[in-house]
Amino acid sequence: MTTIEPPEEHHLPEGAHAARSIVLVNTGDGKGKSTAAFGVVMRGAARGWKVGVVQFLKSGEWHVGEEDIARRLGVEWWALGDGFTWDSENLTQDQAVAREAWARAKSLIQSGDYQLVVLDEITYPMTWGWIDTDDVVSTIRDRPAKVNVVATGRDAPAALIDVADTATEMRKIKHAYDAGHPREEGHRLLMTCPNCGVEINDNRRFCGKCGTEVSAPKAYRAPGSRRATEHLGHARQPGNVRTGADAS
Repeated sequence: MTTIEPPEEHHLPEGAHAARSIVLVNTGDGKGKSTAAFGVVMRGAARGWKVGVVQFLKSGEWHVGEEDIARRLGVEWWALGDGFTWDSENLTQDQAVAREAWARAKSLIQSGDYQLVVLDEITYPMTWGWIDTDDVVSTIRDRPAKVNVVATGRDAPAALIDVADTATEMRKIKHAYDAGHPREEGHRLLMTCPNCGVEINDNRRFCGKCGTEVSAPKAYRAPGSRRATEHLGHARQPGNVRTGADAS
């Protein structure tokens, strides 16, 4: 094993000065992009900043623990996505949801009221062409001086990386999912089906074994959470509702 000597000096770049705000981009195929962004959220909340988080894929039904804790700290959180595209019955609706999410995020940035705005998983609707990359980049570039922005997701467009002050690529070395362990206890809440007792990840609405609809414990229901479709003023049509048989 090669040993490395600990550094004894620290050299700042010539002309270094404190920035009024910065842009961070977390991309790559490794785990930790959103996790790192939520760490910045915790730092911002500890500083007393006004913080806003907009999630472009996760919906209000996911009940993620990070949202629950962040809301307790005063963070404003919008889970406006509609879930994974491979679970979708209506990609046209998903595109409309993504545009609505971007409209919300853009208004937060341009308002100048927030010291930190997190655009979680925004790269996906950008690369799919659902939202305009030029609009996203120009909004970030021309933002009010004290608004910090963190953008996450795989395959970040070059233009987004160009506007960033810090861009980090998370590279996968190993992942539990590849070894047949899709569930990460301690990372996501596990629930139990009231009918058959099977454990269910917190992002599922139906038990994959018996089809029973499952609700997250009330402690994990983020206050004010609603499905993105409700933000658009309409609910899923009956033909788009998943049944227990096709939810596994």
